[in-house]
Amino acid sequence: MKLVRYFLPIYARQGRGLALALGLSALTVAAGVGLLGVAGWFLVGAALAVTSAGFNLLGPSSLVRGLSILRVLSRYSERIVGHDATLRLLAELRSWLFRRLIPLAPVRLGRLQGGDLVSRLTNDIEAQDSVFLFSV
Repeated sequence: MKLVRYFLPIYARQGRGLALALGLSALTVAAGVGLLGVAGWFLVGAALAVTSAGFNLLGPSSLVRGLSILRVLSRYSERIVGHDATLRLLAELRSWLFRRLIPLAPVRLGRLQGGDLVSRLTNDIEAQDSVFLFSV
């Protein structure tokens, strides 16, 4: 629970981007569900058109195209916005980590080379990179 107190302000600063990514993700899902429904309607209509029941194929076919384009565009936008928010969040987490850890051990820092220090300080956060990027 203590960690939530530290990290909540960092997440709140990136809240707009994360919320936009979530909204675009919901739009992608809605377009996919709509696409499935219209595709089913289109298939039933095509089967009825064979029996001379008189079904207009232009309506469902244009909806399929429109929903497909909407789904592709919303998915692409969601990935761009989500990755941007995630990478900004990780940059803030790294700077937060450096600000907190560097004053704790100034004597021991002199024995480490720059690359060792960076590697040790960012390994845990780099593990979060994959968690954030693959879940968003």
